[in-house]
Amino acid sequence: MTCIAMRSFGLESHVRKLAKKDGIEGLSPEKCIAESARMILETDGETRGTVAAMACEIEELSSELGTSFSMGISVSKELPTPLQHDILEYYNTTYPTLHIVDRAADVDHTTNPIFLHGTARVHTHFILDGRRITSSTSLDDASSSLVQLDADGTRYVGQVFNILTHHQQGLERPQCLLYVRWMRRLTDCDMSAWEPYPELEIFSWEYSKFLRRTDPGPGRIVPIHSILSQACRLIIEHKTRIIEEDVDSDVEEVETSNGPTFTTLTGMKCLFLDLNG
Repeated sequence: MTCIAMRSFGLESHVRKLAKKDGIEGLSPEKCIAESARMILETDGETRGTVAAMACEIEELSSELGTSFSMGISVSKELPTPLQHDILEYYNTTYPTLHIVDRAADVDHTTNPIFLHGTARVHTHFILDGRRITSSTSLDDASSSLVQLDADGTRYVGQVFNILTHHQQGLERPQCLLYVRWMRRLTDCDMSAWEPYPELEIFSWEYSKFLRRTDPGPGRIVPIHSILSQACRLIIEHKTRIIEEDVDSDVEEVETSNGPTFTTLTGMKCLFLDLNG
């Protein structure tokens, strides 16, 4: 009984310490922990010891806070100039009344300009609906960096290259943002075989081909809460097959990756599957 009492006391002390934390600004894991701790302390001992009840409380808390993602480990970094320009474009599109400008901009004729903050917290990953999404360092390697979103009724799949928390003057909360390169839709691929199964949400895209800035589509900076889900990729290597006749007049199909005489690599195609739910 003494051992159980000590464990109970230790747990109670630890939970009370958590309850004293205010958490960082915004929808952060720390704030969720602090609020959960307060909720646990407000319940009676019997309910507190029930795992199912505690899970229900945390689920309700997350629903009230309106968050379905959490941010991973981060470091503060000065943002490169091209990335700052993309973030500035996002702010000017999303919050046009704030008049956020670049620090090098001429503000003589701008009313109440707000300068763009040039640093941000750069994260290694974020968790979306229980799935870990990382930033990619290569155009080809995107095993855990693929996301999808719906924009104006159109599905887009993109590769995440930066995960940021940006604090900007004029905004109450920090912005959780992604820098995403959106892939180009494959138009010459017959997808009729998948039409009877719309619930699978399978789409085709060109391998390592991205939309240009002038192409229709989402901006390269998007808030994390706009992401629909993670996506998985199946790469199909498309080759030509050449029929060669041997000395015995028997027809033989020849396919090889090393012999350019017999095989020509004509393209890489990707199928994407929805991982939501």
